[in-house]
Amino acid sequence: MPSHDFAPAASLLIESGRRSLGIRADNRIRASSAAWNALPDAAERHGLTAWVHLAVRHTATAPPQVLAAIEARARAQHVRALQAVSQLSAVCRSLQSAGLGVVSLKGPLFSTWLYGDLGMRRFVDLDLLVEPHQRERAFAVLTGAGYSLRGGVSIATARTIYAGTGAWPLVHAAGFPLDLHWRAQALGFAAPLRPREVLRESITIPGAGADIRIPSATHAATLALLHAAKHLWSSLELVLAIAHLMRRADIDWTHVHRLASRAGAWKACAAGLALAGDLFEVDSPPAVRDRLRARGIGRLAHRALSFLALPDVAGAPLRAEFQAHCASLDSLAGRTRYAAWRLLAPTPLESTWWPLPDRLTPLYAPMRLIRLAVRHRADGT
Repeated sequence: MPSHDFAPAASLLIESGRRSLGIRADNRIRASSAAWNALPDAAERHGLTAWVHLAVRHTATAPPQVLAAIEARARAQHVRALQAVSQLSAVCRSLQSAGLGVVSLKGPLFSTWLYGDLGMRRFVDLDLLVEPHQRERAFAVLTGAGYSLRGGVSIATARTIYAGTGAWPLVHAAGFPLDLHWRAQALGFAAPLRPREVLRESITIPGAGADIRIPSATHAATLALLHAAKHLWSSLELVLAIAHLMRRADIDWTHVHRLASRAGAWKACAAGLALAGDLFEVDSPPAVRDRLRARGIGRLAHRALSFLALPDVAGAPLRAEFQAHCASLDSLAGRTRYAAWRLLAPTPLESTWWPLPDRLTPLYAPMRLIRLAVRHRADGT
């Protein structure tokens, strides 16, 4: 699988990832001046700033200005992570005091558990998971702590336009954005884990004076694999996280396979494992090694390289995104469900296009088809 074409500094990024896994030990890293100069932005694009900093800070071949830029960004990322954990701690204490079970997904605590350092992963917002029947109580607690729905939409509107994503995006004037999840995956994607299962088997990790719960090792691996597939393996850090998961001894890979297969998403998981193994020279877990050879998995992993090649994955062609998501689902039923979700599920775009009063918010569903038809007609003229 070729790995040298998707970033100006690809060889340096991959080398940094391999060093994070202990695969390289020497202090010399060789690269062209063009690759060195591209490294800070390439590391940022792929979420590897902290790992690149560790890999190059002691090498004599790195240009001083490149080292300074990467060090400043890595330090800022670490500070953000500390601030985020402090915010998470306060939020979780409030929710727990209200008698609500809550689990932190992804973010700096996942970084602590997986990498041993909260500052190694880039993140945009914080993610909390509650049971569906507790989401409105959780929202009330968070509202009391200063959070509000993004865009100022009403709770009635949010119930409709975010029903398919399974999460309400919240903002805070003095803190990080927070997504309040009541599903582990959006409705159109495979969902092998119910929130109750994740909460029941969750583990505790210390964080800023509070014990915060995160998914168990096996659940964390399953969710990370599916999260990477949802985002089309579009950054090297998503793939590196899989490589680190493959090295852990506390994950029941047989159960990961059982969960993913039950949900019709093993191809998505297997493609991530294959991609991580090839890029970062990590052996596949023995329990699932023979299951990575199924038809279509290698082709799907290869397709992921085209998304890694994009300067910004937000610019990925919608058709390519749709095809890759469909290819990652095991069955025709799963692909049909995904296609229906993409077409029919209302989104915030509908509420922006034509805001409705609260009593009419169910009409955002048929309005989606109207908006798409209007857009298609406008694009065709």
